[in-house]
Amino acid sequence: MKRKKRAPLVPEVEELERQREALLCCIRELQIEHDLLVLC
Repeated sequence: MKRKKRAPLVPEVEELERQREALLCCIRELQIEHDLLVLC
């Protein structure tokens, strides 16, 4: 689900984008964990 690299962004926007990607990763992991717990 990676997007194409865009032109360099200002540092604040780059940091926010990095945080957003990290949060999306955490959300996916939590959704998997939730699904596994619901099945038990």
